[in-house]
Amino acid sequence: MRAFEELRREAAALTGPDWQARHDADFRSHLDSSLAQLSADGTVPTVPQYLTHREPDGAARCAADWVELAHGLDLPDHLHRHPQLTDLLTRFQHLVRWTGDLGAGRTATAAPGRTLPRALEVHRGLPPHSAAARVAELCAAELTVLEFLADGIARGSHWPTSVRRHARGLVRHAHALIHWTAAR
Repeated sequence: MRAFEELRREAAALTGPDWQARHDADFRSHLDSSLAQLSADGTVPTVPQYLTHREPDGAARCAADWVELAHGLDLPDHLHRHPQLTDLLTRFQHLVRWTGDLGAGRTATAAPGRTLPRALEVHRGLPPHSAAARVAELCAAELTVLEFLADGIARGSHWPTSVRRHARGLVRHAHALIHWTAAR
């Protein structure tokens, strides 16, 4: 908890009120989602239930916030609401969530019953290795789309430099996350 408190203080010194409010909302969403998972009755959600319930993923949005901060950016809300950036962030959120799910089956602290691979095993009848392979394929496809969208933003001269840097940073973070998860 102290680490989060220290991060929050440091972030407040580096960012404006828009970033802080957005990050606080994302972090609350992450905590709410985590509490909902802990209080779940242990059943495995169907694939549509999984995707619907986990769509507002605060953890992935927090990661995007930290990518923004790590690059010394403080993007105004009107840019975050722009459809192209919203689509890019949605793809990033999918990658963070699904990559995390792939790694969740290999850690003792994870809730493997509440992951996309587990949903595919239970409700689609896939063996564990096939379910993981299916999610890995889904991640690869989503990464391709993320890279395409980010490249379009990064090359768009109408975008402020800060947005172009953020788009590139999201792609770098996604690659690093995938590499780190695969190495675990």
